[in-house]
Amino acid sequence: TRRSSDLAEAERKAEADAKAKAAAEAKARADNCARARLNKVQLAPGQLVAHTNAKGERSYMDDATREAELRRADDIIAADCQ
Repeated sequence: TRRSSDLAEAERKAEADAKAKAAAEAKARADNCARARLNKVQLAPGQLVAHTNAKGERSYMDDATREAELRRADDIIAADCQ
C-alpha cells in the first residue's frame, strides 16, 4: 500500500542519513587524530616552537605551555585514535 511504501522510504532515508552522519563523524575523528599526532611530534622536547600571537608578533612557546599542549594532544589521541 501507499502508506507502507511511504513509511519504508522514510526508514531508508533515515538509515542513509544516519550512515552519512556516522561516516562524517569518523572522518572528523581520523582528521583530529592525525593532527594531534603531528602536533605531538612537533612539540617534542628539545625543539624550539614558535607561534604568532593575536598582534602578529612571533614568540616562542615556554615549557609550561608546551606541556599543556602535549597533554591536550594526548587527550585527543586517546579519544579519537581508536
